[in-house]
Amino acid sequence: MPKWDLAETAAGGPFKEIVESDMFVNRIYLSSKIPNFVDMKSLETPDRKLPGIHDASIDTMNPNNLVPVSTVATTFDKPTVPIEVKGEPGLSVISIDHL
Repeated sequence: MPKWDLAETAAGGPFKEIVESDMFVNRIYLSSKIPNFVDMKSLETPDRKLPGIHDASIDTMNPNNLVPVSTVATTFDKPTVPIEVKGEPGLSVISIDHL
């Protein structure tokens, strides 16, 4: 997995590299808005491979959320929430707010 940091995200998203990946883990908390890393429109590409997002930042209701695809915090007994997307594979999000 290539390293992603400030230099790699400087151009702003959404990033096709995320949608074409096997898994995406978001663990960035922001206090100001920057372009989304991924959003529902970017998930509509036929090149999407992404089956899962782990949103460790749990910014589901934060207006600065970089991954605005779910508004639900998941729980240990129901750790994933399916996201309605076109095409395959299906998409699930993990957003447990106390991991």
